[in-house]
Amino acid sequence: MAAKKKITDQDPQLEESWEKFQAALEACKDFFGILDIKAAPGFLWLYIIADELPIPRGVYPLDEKFIIYGADVPPGEKLEGDIPIEKLRPIMQDDGAPATLYQLILDVASSGQLSPDQMAAVKAGVIDPLQEDGSIITMEQILQRPAFSPIKNFIMPRNKLHNKLPLLPLQILDGVPTNGQYTLLMQGKKGAHQVTSYVALRYVGEAPGRGGKLKLNAYDVQLYDAITSLYIHSKKERPNAPVMITLQNIWACMNGGKGRATQSQLERLAKSWDRFTNTKIYLDASDEIRSYGIKTPEAELFIDGYEDMLIAAPSAIHFRTERGAKVKGYIIEHEPILYRYSALRGELLTIPIELLDTSDKVSNTEDVIAFRSYIIRNIALMRQGDRDNHFMRLETIYKETGIEPPADRIKGKSYADPQREIRKQSKKDRDNIAGILESLKGKGYILGYEERKDPTSGAVTGYHVELDQALIEEAKAKRKERRR
Repeated sequence: MAAKKKITDQDPQLEESWEKFQAALEACKDFFGILDIKAAPGFLWLYIIADELPIPRGVYPLDEKFIIYGADVPPGEKLEGDIPIEKLRPIMQDDGAPATLYQLILDVASSGQLSPDQMAAVKAGVIDPLQEDGSIITMEQILQRPAFSPIKNFIMPRNKLHNKLPLLPLQILDGVPTNGQYTLLMQGKKGAHQVTSYVALRYVGEAPGRGGKLKLNAYDVQLYDAITSLYIHSKKERPNAPVMITLQNIWACMNGGKGRATQSQLERLAKSWDRFTNTKIYLDASDEIRSYGIKTPEAELFIDGYEDMLIAAPSAIHFRTERGAKVKGYIIEHEPILYRYSALRGELLTIPIELLDTSDKVSNTEDVIAFRSYIIRNIALMRQGDRDNHFMRLETIYKETGIEPPADRIKGKSYADPQREIRKQSKKDRDNIAGILESLKGKGYILGYEERKDPTSGAVTGYHVELDQALIEEAKAKRKERRR
């Protein structure tokens, strides 16, 4: 768990100010029993090893008020990786007030235990700035997102868990799910053995009010994939920098890398974000990992059950973008769990991000985004030779996107002519799907498509997609070569 750093200084040269504060911290290093100090933009890690300190050993991230948080670890051990936020707690002083690093450094300075050089560092980094006016500069002045090249690829996990995410119940449970509270996913066969994994989604946020819905749909899946794509892109370009994103960044990514969301669209994004950051997924992939002989440290996480937030980003922050704009956003603390799980067996699809820009044919409504998520995911599977059936049944599209069919959509509502309304909404859905397919055809991702109808009733049953068969055979050959 890394956290936000703050410095108290009116010096406009923030880098110089941070160096002064870090020097003050170094001066007190031996007194505090600090084994190591690591810093990155917006973050500070302190590895504490001293037994005699009145604070637990561990990593101490600092929030915007410079309150110190701690997490217990075994004596002499150095924490690696992330700490679950629920294991962190403020370190309290004897008077019941939260301890702050500034106060601790000042206490050390007043104890007379520092050398003249150490004292000079504390004076320059802490005492002088505090004596100026006692203020702390705002977080957005500290957190500066580095510049990145435009994102080119969109990443989509392609395993059964991700595909079936809209069908999984989102439960409000106490504690780790038990038998009967999780869903069995049949992952296929390894020889004669049926490989099974277990999964449960547990919502830990505030329960929705009357009429509120927790269930995820394909729109949420597309949004999740956008967050994953932004995280991976950021880490590839700047491995040591924190991943800072906004809802507008997510909107642009899930819609082809461009465009801005309206206020109502931002509100819808915020609802999905709330679900992700307040939903824990419990996943036991022991059978899958052992059956396929996956022997990596990452695989060990998912043996005998592992639980994590769908997205680990506990609270909103403010930062400045690469262009200097002050924005509200979030820091993604580590790789999204569904990406980590999918990467175990290389179950990832990567597509050019411009395929998601279908605004030349249809508007980016919630239903369009959900339809598009399902359609592009399945066409990508067809192009790789992982799906031989190139027919997408309309009934299945509704089911696996989580979008209600028009007949179910109007239930409980008053219409002068219900059947006319069903026909109207059905046509709107078909036009949206056709528009997405037309856009993909125009970009050369598919050769064409055909709307299929029931020969008796004339009702549309689905869509057959025409693809370049040579391209599919080439993809199959490459995959076969990699497996050798």
